[in-house]
Amino acid sequence: MEQVVDTLTFGNPSAVKTVLASVAAALGVYQLVLIAIAYGKLRPRALGAPVASFTHRASGDAILVVLVVVALFCLARFGLEDDGAAHAISGAALMVVLGLSSRCCAGGTAWAGSCRCSARASSCCSR
Repeated sequence: MEQVVDTLTFGNPSAVKTVLASVAAALGVYQLVLIAIAYGKLRPRALGAPVASFTHRASGDAILVVLVVVALFCLARFGLEDDGAAHAISGAALMVVLGLSSRCCAGGTAWAGSCRCSARASSCCSR
């Protein structure tokens, strides 16, 4: 598996992992802006709540794919050695947070029922 990762990353798995993680972080910030628009906290003229909600879900799916690729690269290249255990745990925690936010948006009761869907964000909650 390590050879596959090296081939896909042209021998630079750390650099590719860093770029992909940066893309995921940028998409995460974009998600915060989109959900603020969907819930009516921000009201730009060019973007309505239904479009923001749909884009929020789509970018969340993209973040999931990017994070899974980063996780596979990390595991294949670096493994779960002693010095990488904290790194692996923080990556797993990030996946849990992403899963909980998806469950929350689906109208579930993640985080002790703190998630509520408003009429403005109904397309976000229609999973």
